[in-house]
Amino acid sequence: MSQLTNRFRALSENLCQLLEQEGLVVRPYHLASLPFFQALTPEEQLPAIEYLERYYNLCLHTKKQRGDLREGRVLIEEALDYFKLEVDPAVFDLIGPRNVFEFYSPNQTQYFRTINFFKYTSYTIEDIYSRSWFHLYERDEKITSRILELALQVLEGKTSSFLVPEIPEHMLTERASLEKLKVPVQIICLAPLKRDGKTVGILCVVRSGGLDIERQEELESSDS
Repeated sequence: MSQLTNRFRALSENLCQLLEQEGLVVRPYHLASLPFFQALTPEEQLPAIEYLERYYNLCLHTKKQRGDLREGRVLIEEALDYFKLEVDPAVFDLIGPRNVFEFYSPNQTQYFRTINFFKYTSYTIEDIYSRSWFHLYERDEKITSRILELALQVLEGKTSSFLVPEIPEHMLTERASLEKLKVPVQIICLAPLKRDGKTVGILCVVRSGGLDIERQEELESSDS
């Protein structure tokens, strides 16, 4: 097994151990051989490791300095400082128990999310960092097209603060998991992430209207 694969596996395991301390059960991978990561080219593996390492280091730093990763505002503030980003302070008014904050690069790579994200997915760390977002999830094509259209407006600087999309609540379905979870979601806002006055990414706030994985498993067990 290559040095890159071993490094990715160790980072995945370390992140899951950290999340477990916050009461979240997240799997690092399905198979220890990491088939999805190993299917990437070396040029693709390097940024996957970089994004994972940055996220792990951010969570570890926040845990040491401020104690609680579950406090959304704390982690978001630390993330903005860590990545040297600025965002309209009004977005902090949107913090809520079911609101997931996500940072995206201009090429639509998600490189930060508040840890409540992991309540609404059955994917492993390997899945999230080694597989295309469009391969992992599906939703109504018209809604997907509208989200991409609005994201482009944000990246092109056509909104200076944040944008509240008129997109109805809809189902987000896991394409490639065993569980095939379906979660109703609402896009609450899109906002530019800026560095030195230039838009360098997108903040997306998504509200999940569904049950978290732990509660869903409890209900399924009680029905059987």
